[in-house]
Amino acid sequence: MTQDDHPTRDDNRTRTILLAIALVVGLGVALVPLGLSVLGGDPPEPEVPPAASTTGEEIPDATTTPDPAGTSYNVGEGQRIDCPTPEGDAQAAPSTLSSDAELADVTLPCLTDGGTPTSESSMSLAELTAGRPTLINVWAWWCGPCREELPVLQEVAEKHPEWNIIGVHANEQGQAGVDLLADLDVRFASFQDSSGDLAAAANLPSVVPLSLVMRPDGTREELHPGELTSVDEVEELMTRTMDTP
Repeated sequence: MTQDDHPTRDDNRTRTILLAIALVVGLGVALVPLGLSVLGGDPPEPEVPPAASTTGEEIPDATTTPDPAGTSYNVGEGQRIDCPTPEGDAQAAPSTLSSDAELADVTLPCLTDGGTPTSESSMSLAELTAGRPTLINVWAWWCGPCREELPVLQEVAEKHPEWNIIGVHANEQGQAGVDLLADLDVRFASFQDSSGDLAAAANLPSVVPLSLVMRPDGTREELHPGELTSVDEVEELMTRTMDTP
């Protein structure tokens, strides 16, 4: 077999995106394309969803310039939320992870604490969520279905403190993400991903919203493309994770 006969990483990613979109179309799930950036093309200008166009609300202009590393965000009083730390001893977190933990090299700043560096800033997403079932929700400030889904996940986070319910804001405008969370009064932790590091590491389709369900050892249980519409739906998804041997 020649080198040309082997599928490339872009081929595999394209196949993943097509399969996810086909699944979503079949299920009638609401999601929004992030653009072609994961495939190497330029993303389209984001459309402002009708749900965001309420009277008196000014939608921020889109930008193509990522926030530089170390950017701080203006998080309002009462909205500052620390991102998770490992269950138990932080030094022991790597030993609880499987060698197949796919997010072991993904390090993201915490959006909801203002991006302030902490002792955990150098730890990977897998290490920070080790020891608990985890739902990672990928969202963007301009995404209409995300506006509907984030409050549902807030309810789940309040009802189930034994789980990690965290967000990853997949857009360059971190402050716009902070402002959306404040508008919705969503108070679970979110990380900021200005460069698509999570999508690249987990080979994610280029759509929002989507959710990754991870086992306590950092391995993936399930990818759910599209909006989670109820607390019951999220609980069913997470229960399947805990029932997995």
